[in-house]
Amino acid sequence: MEVRRGIGRFWVTVAWMIVLLGSSIVVSAKEDTLCPSKREEERDSLIRPYASRFSRYLQRSEFEEYANLLDSLYREAKGSRNSVLLTYCHLWSNEEFRRRGEYDSAYYYLLQSSQLARILQDTILLREVYFSFGELSQDTENYMTALAAYRECLRMESESLPFPRTMRYTVYNNNALIYESQGDYDDALLYYQKALDLEDSLSYNYRARLYSNMSFIAKIRQDTTMMLDLLYKAYPLAQENGDTSVIINVHLYLASTYLEQGFRAWAEEEIEQYETRFANFRSFGETDFFASDLVELYTTLGNYDRAMYYVRKAYRSMSEFTWLPEFYREFLFRCAKLAAAQGHFKKAVAYIDSVSRMELSNDVVLHVLRERGDNFDLLNLHAENEEVIKKLSKENERRKRHNNQRMLLLSLAFLLFAFILMHRYLKMHSNGLRRTQEALIKESDYARQLNQKWGSLENVLNNQRADLEQSTALLQNLLDTLHSHSRKVNHNIEFVRDIQQVMLPDARLIEQAFGESFIIYKPRDIVSGDFYWYANAGPYEMLALVDCAGHGVPGALMSLIGHVLLDKIVKQWRLNTPAQVLMTLHDQIHENLSYQSTTYLGHYSMDLTLIRYEREKRELVFSSASSTLYISTHEGVKRYRGSIMSAGSTLANCTYENETVILEPDTWVYLTSDGFTDQLNENFRKYGSNRFQDELWRMRESSTSAEDQRFFLLEGLALHQGAADQADDICVIGLHF
Repeated sequence: MEVRRGIGRFWVTVAWMIVLLGSSIVVSAKEDTLCPSKREEERDSLIRPYASRFSRYLQRSEFEEYANLLDSLYREAKGSRNSVLLTYCHLWSNEEFRRRGEYDSAYYYLLQSSQLARILQDTILLREVYFSFGELSQDTENYMTALAAYRECLRMESESLPFPRTMRYTVYNNNALIYESQGDYDDALLYYQKALDLEDSLSYNYRARLYSNMSFIAKIRQDTTMMLDLLYKAYPLAQENGDTSVIINVHLYLASTYLEQGFRAWAEEEIEQYETRFANFRSFGETDFFASDLVELYTTLGNYDRAMYYVRKAYRSMSEFTWLPEFYREFLFRCAKLAAAQGHFKKAVAYIDSVSRMELSNDVVLHVLRERGDNFDLLNLHAENEEVIKKLSKENERRKRHNNQRMLLLSLAFLLFAFILMHRYLKMHSNGLRRTQEALIKESDYARQLNQKWGSLENVLNNQRADLEQSTALLQNLLDTLHSHSRKVNHNIEFVRDIQQVMLPDARLIEQAFGESFIIYKPRDIVSGDFYWYANAGPYEMLALVDCAGHGVPGALMSLIGHVLLDKIVKQWRLNTPAQVLMTLHDQIHENLSYQSTTYLGHYSMDLTLIRYEREKRELVFSSASSTLYISTHEGVKRYRGSIMSAGSTLANCTYENETVILEPDTWVYLTSDGFTDQLNENFRKYGSNRFQDELWRMRESSTSAEDQRFFLLEGLALHQGAADQADDICVIGLHF
């Protein structure tokens, strides 16, 4: 009876442990389910207060408080191993150095945050990184990169991840400012209109400023109707928001427009309003520029005394504020106009001479609305760093206690199940022992026989162990030999690479022969099957880009052979017609590499394009062997495919043809191997010739330099390739005629 009660209590205990284990598993499952939302709430509760505080510190130029808070957050992020907080710390460091003008340090921290965001695969962080990269590129006047970064930032939007309106407004406004500075007024107006279409408090507060900027573009384009319409829209909004700067600009534009149209009375009325606003407005030295505008207006009206009054006022204010060179130059022009109107022509010439001696930058951009002022501080949270850290510490301790309790329950459950399994195993094993006891007794004689045989087997095993040890030593010696040979092979390959690099022509020779140029040369392995070749043939400059069959060591050997054959054909035999050179190269490959083989299959072929340029006539003659050449002019980008027969292939009845093009000024010529266009991405899709041709036209429209084009192509290739391996050797040459 007592035994049965003990067994009953045992199974009741087992049942309770199973229930506790199930409840702990359910709780952990719920916590795992809520984990993403909790992480999002933790991100908002942690990041937003600090973002608000950092914004206020930057507005007040409190860099010491900014650095102290940032150091404490770095320690917290590294101590708790919080990668999200560490990424935001890098972004805030980038913002600090960017505001200070230390762009190299800002770029370093931005690169660190980009790497962490990609590792975390966090779309919100990547969006913040691209936005910061756009602002940094805009500050350093790298406008093409800034536009690309803003474009990538806008792409990171979905139904589940909406784009913040404040960030969207800033991106639209910055794009408009970039296009306006580059003279692309259509795109500038398009992005200003997109910023106006945002229905939120931020765009509404700055709507008057947007209308004012758009009216400036309309004035430059001499669209008086559009300018007046925008000014009439901006004026009531500026009065409602108290934006005195916009109101002053409205009066200025209206006054100058009325003077141009001959409405003198209306112009005088607007000048009076402008002068009244100017007298009551003091903001960061802008009064200096308004005084310069009044000089222009009163000179046009013929009120020279009043114009001279504001000339003196502007000079007095120069002791308080530093003028930008372009504003000072405009002021000198207006002083020259006033002096000429008064008949003081020597004085006017002196002003013009001063302007001609000024050294001005031609790439100045007005970053309107770029500064994060009080209107941008929308969160208005004032949580202190110490309180948030204490809260996070308490939360971490609570989680640790909860995890310890859960681990204790799981350990007890595991021990219980292990005990049950051990108990059942021992019971089954004892039954088996009882069943086999009789069989063991009956087979005791057989066991003694086995013991006798074991002695002989042990001797065999000892012999096999000795053989195994000998084989192990032999394998180790073989492995050491293989390592030694591998090091020798790698050393030889590196030596071949050095030889190949020496044989390639210097980029400065190509630039002296053809003009502005760039070269992209990326071997897939240590050595490459792609190479480029240059020679001077009297009045002609000759250049070839060759893609040999194979890559690595075989391709490198073929490239050395191709280089020697081209030197022999052009420099020794003095052949300078591209088609004739290709045909001779084709014959030489057959003669030198296949004369001993009866089954030659064209394994030693070369795809190449050879051009010949005569500078005096601006005549370009070229011929291609299974390769492609691109010519970019103002009319578009044209692709020339050439012959389908590779040099050294087995195709018959094919020839090479010369094509002649007279190059117009500002023409780009591109030679490329198929490694760039055949590069696969992570989805096994090629970059493609059509996309490459479109990218060349896009670079043409942006009027970029050779170095910018090289960076643009490499960046596009990296974005396309992603984590995929390089499939082939890559070589691209761009020449600007």
